[in-house]
Amino acid sequence: MGHPRTHPPSSEAMKGSIQQRGDRWRVVIDKGVDATGKRRQIVRTADTAAAAEDLRRTLLAEHGAGITHDSDATVEQLLTDWMRLKKRTLGVRTVVDYRSAIAVHIPANLKAMKVWKVRTHDIDRLYIDLGEAGLGAERIQRVDTILRGAFGQAVRWQWIARNPALDATRPSVRRGKPTAPTVAEVQRLIAAADEELLMWVRLAAHLGARRGEVAALQWADFDLESGSVRISRALADGGPGVKIVAKETKSDRERTIAVGRAILTHLARYRTWQRERALAAGTPLQSTSHLFAYDAAGMVPWRPDRATKRFTMLRDELGLHHVQLKNLRHFMATQMLAAGVDVKTVSGRAGHARTSTTLDFYGAFIPANDRTAADELGDRLG
Repeated sequence: MGHPRTHPPSSEAMKGSIQQRGDRWRVVIDKGVDATGKRRQIVRTADTAAAAEDLRRTLLAEHGAGITHDSDATVEQLLTDWMRLKKRTLGVRTVVDYRSAIAVHIPANLKAMKVWKVRTHDIDRLYIDLGEAGLGAERIQRVDTILRGAFGQAVRWQWIARNPALDATRPSVRRGKPTAPTVAEVQRLIAAADEELLMWVRLAAHLGARRGEVAALQWADFDLESGSVRISRALADGGPGVKIVAKETKSDRERTIAVGRAILTHLARYRTWQRERALAAGTPLQSTSHLFAYDAAGMVPWRPDRATKRFTMLRDELGLHHVQLKNLRHFMATQMLAAGVDVKTVSGRAGHARTSTTLDFYGAFIPANDRTAADELGDRLG
């Protein structure tokens, strides 16, 4: 038995109709009969006759462009489908962060709305509410990023004709000047740290690596003879119920950077200490052993937040409450730039995808050489 034929609507029906229902106006666009024999219509309402006429023309134009209009998907369903799609390309920590923002900051009433009903005003009102509730501008920006991405996907799926989040008022975030500890402060931390945390502080301040990158370091990543280290991965918290996972670096690039002579000496001593600890536990230290691990064999690496907790306890004991673990990364960049190291070298060491990122973030720490250059150029001209 064959399927029922699809009967296209007449040209007259496709013009749509407008009917007054009480104090509202009902717009109906007939889409004909589908393959199951069911008549399909687009039905919307407007407050005035003029608004209804504008809506009729818009619906006809959108229908002609392929917009389905018959999806009853809610914002919650859209966010769920979009996250399933984005999970393939987003980093582990970003996925956890997005899911947290969706669960905590996007209210149930917005999630329950039909996707096609959401307007820019609804999104702006959300940002106002979040701000008045005390949420910071940077976090509201994260919500904005999620909604722009999800509604943009709804456009590509032809659920809606335009993205209502594009015209929403995205809050601005003033980028603060990076705060780096002084040499004296880092030396105080080094003097007070135990064996493991001491090595962490030395490496973080010297390499300028991110927390997850330091946590992922194995002995196989180091070439102690040539004095270099390969940074090719990072560890991240996979979220509730998920173990720590290895992922690519933030810039998705492997980088090999130099290790100074003094740090090489400290690394050699640290490896001897770690090897002796492993042998005392009846297990050998291997090339794949992590430098920072819960077990003596180095096979169970620290969670990145373990380093943060231990560092925070140390700095609080020393009264250095203003120093954060990530400030050690800033220490490397600011010290090198102040010493006259070129931006490209510092950018590569920090793992920035572009030197412009380094300039934007640390430009204030680059010495002003304009006077020297002007004097040299003047001397050449005579």
